[in-house]
Amino acid sequence: MKFFLGVKAEDIGRKIGLSKSAVDSRIYRNKKNLKESARSLKLGVV
Repeated sequence: MKFFLGVKAEDIGRKIGLSKSAVDSRIYRNKKNLKESARSLKLGVV
């Protein structure tokens, strides 16, 4: 929602019942996991 629809973390949090910091933490962790997965697949992501 944040990257594809441009929705702010605060609005996402309100919609799913989490704080802004919880949304930001989940986004950070999942981006990190995606980056590691891309590295293991050798997609050229640094």
